Order: sequence, then structure tokens, then C-alpha cells
Amino acid sequence: PTAVVAAGGTKVLVNGENILEAADYTVTCGEGTAVYNPVTLELTLNNATINTRGIGTGSAGIVTNGDLTVILVGANVIDLSSSMPSASGVWADGNLTISSSSGGSLQSSGALVSWSAGDIKITGSVITVNSQSNNRSSVWSRNGSIYIENSTVTANGSYGALLGEKDIIIAASTVNSSCTVSGYNAIGTSGGKIEIKENSKITASAVSSAIYSTKEMVIDGSVVSSESTSSFGIASASTLAIQNGSDIAAKGNGSGLSSGTNITISESKVQAAGATAAGIASNYGSIEVIGGSDITSTGTTAYSAYTGLKLSLQNDNLIELKVGSSESDAQHFDGSPYSAGVTFDSDDMNTLGSYTYAHVRVHTHVFDREVSSTDYLASEATCKEYASYYYSCECGAAGTATFSGTQLAEHVVSSALTYDDAGHWNACSTCDDKLNYEAHTLDFVIERYPTEAVSG
Repeated sequence: PTAVVAAGGTKVLVNGENILEAADYTVTCGEGTAVYNPVTLELTLNNATINTRGIGTGSAGIVTNGDLTVILVGANVIDLSSSMPSASGVWADGNLTISSSSGGSLQSSGALVSWSAGDIKITGSVITVNSQSNNRSSVWSRNGSIYIENSTVTANGSYGALLGEKDIIIAASTVNSSCTVSGYNAIGTSGGKIEIKENSKITASAVSSAIYSTKEMVIDGSVVSSESTSSFGIASASTLAIQNGSDIAAKGNGSGLSSGTNITISESKVQAAGATAAGIASNYGSIEVIGGSDITSTGTTAYSAYTGLKLSLQNDNLIELKVGSSESDAQHFDGSPYSAGVTFDSDDMNTLGSYTYAHVRVHTHVFDREVSSTDYLASEATCKEYASYYYSCECGAAGTATFSGTQLAEHVVSSALTYDDAGHWNACSTCDDKLNYEAHTLDFVIERYPTEAVSG
């Protein structure tokens, strides 16, 4: 991890000492060291243990009144829990960057803070922050954004876990976050957007909304599990987009998923549950499901969408919507499965709103129905063989396996008689059956009487 000291910073306090005044810009920290480079403005922690706070513009194990880049080598610890539980771990009045090229780690009992004006960037690092005793989020950019890339971050805070004034961008990272005080989020912005992307894996739990964005939120190709005990699992005051194979489990006392405007779910899996509200709710917009998504929603109503629900197809798939009280009793809704895109308007939503459970997914053919009709005829019946039919799906599609009918066709009977020495019959043109067979009845017929000239 790399700590960035802001250009123009006049103090860099490490473990209670101003490292700018230390010999060789080095401070001993337990069995490790902290070394500052005034040219590159980098503070390298090498297996450092910091347990003494410095007091500058903030109170923390590391304090600077400018930008700071912290580079982590090995396992590093900031533990002020016994001396000053409310102190931060790292405090910068400017940009704070923590990075490592070797998977270095930092465990801190206090928050990582960018206070006056700056962003927090964490790259290539393993960070654990347990800020339970002070009144700030574990990772807090008070006037900027938070960027986490190729890192593993565990943030547990009484007053929030990851909080950014502007944006929070998480890429190719694992983030485990929790918040225990009402009114704060596990991951939240007070004036920006949230992006979770590039196969990130997120867990978030909070009393209030676990993940909350004041602007748009995009979850792209990532796995998110989020739970709130009094509010929303995942909420955006603006738009919410879940896309590109994301896998979402969102549970709230309110809605599992909630947005101020539109919700779009594309080629992703979502499980949403709301205890006292809709499983998925768009307060002033629509909900659109695109392509091969698989969405289960349960709540006081499964869906609530101000301007309706739209199901859009891709790749010639059918899409189905089943409703009920659970998966076990769910039935197709209003003509499902659909072979073309379908939009449910406000009137439809009133009907759909009567169901507490809904499941939207690509329709998978199950060819288990025996329908003996010409639509599924594989081979016609003859007078010797039953017709065969293709098994069909509930959607009407025909499979390739067949079953036998129960009726034979009528014989095709010739009107001319066929005979041999024993009898005569009507022949069937498609089989060897002898129909209307009768043995010959021979009558004595005098063709001529005998005379002297000819025999009789």
C-alpha cells in the first residue's frame, strides 16, 4: 500500500513524530519502519506497527496537512484502540493513496480519512479497518471520491464503512463492509455515483440502506450481497443498472432494490426481498429486464414501478413471468412466456401488484406434454401402426422425442374382389389384410347337355 503526502504538506506525523524532521526521514515503528521520500512524496511502511497518535489537523497514527501516498510492504498495523480509541488510522488534508505492488497489508483500529479536499485511492492492497469507537466512517473521503482497485478491503464502522462525498468506484476488488449505527451506510455517497465492476465481490450490511448512491449506480459483472435491517438493501436516488452477468442478493426491511428513477437489469441474476415493501421498486420510473436475466422478487408486492415493467428479449429467447406467493405455486402471468417484448402499464401493474412473489427468466423448454394434434404430428397412423406425435412444451414448441397415439387409421379398401382357389375378398391397399373374406360357394351349372356329337 502506498501513502501519498500532499504536495505542500508541512507536517507528516508518523507514530507521534514529524518524519520530515527525523534522521533519514525514517521513524521506527515497532519492529518495522516508516520511511518518507520528500522527492516522490511517498511514505513506505515496512512491517510497521504504529500505536502512538500524532495531532495535527486531525488526530491519527499518520497525519499530514497535504496529500499522502502510503506504500505498504509486508504486514502493517495501526492500533490506537488502547491509547485513543476515537483517533483515526490515517488522516490527510488532501489526496490519500494507499498502494502495494506486493500485496502488502494494513490493519487499522481507526478510520482512513481524506478530510479537506481530496480522494482516497486504494490499489493492490489488503486493508482492514475496524473503526467502531469514533464518529466517522472507516474509509471516508469527506469532500472527494473513493477508488478501490485490485484490492481486498474489510471495513467495519459504527458510523459507516465506505463513505464518499462524491463517487465510489470499486474495480476488480473484494470489499466486505458493515455499519451498525442508523443513518449511515455500509457503502454510500452523499453527492456522487457508485460503480462496482470488473468481477468485484461485495458484501454490505447496515441498519439503514446498506449500499446507497445519491446519483446513478452501476453494478457491472460483479457479485453483490447486501442487507439492511431497517431500510433498503441497495438503493439509488437516481438510476440503477445491473448488467453483464452480475449476481445480486439484496434484502431490506424496505425494498431489496430501490431507485428514484429507472432500474435496468441486463443479463444478470437478482434475488431481491423486501419485508415491508416491494421486493424491487422504482419510485418515479420504470423497471426493465433485458435478455437472459433471472430475477426473483418477493415483498408486500413483488414489483412496484411508477411507469411500468418492461421485459425485453435478446437472441430469439422466450421470456417468462411467473407470479404467486412462492416459487412452488407460481403460475404464468398474462400470456407468459412471451415471444416478443412486452410492457406492463400502470393498470397491469395494479394486477401484478397483487402478487407477493415474481420470477422473471428466460423460458427453458420442457418437452413433457402429450398433445395428439396435427400441430405435433410426426408420422401419420396407418391401419397397422399408431400415429406418432412430438412431445411439446407448455409454450407450444415441439420437441424431437415422440410418443404413440391411441387410434389406428381405417383400411383403404379396394372395391374390386381379389380371389384365389379357396375364396375371395376386398384387399387393403396398405396392408395384407383380407377384408370381407368369403370362401367360394360352388354351384352345379349345366353349360350344355350332351349329344351324340359332343359330351355334356
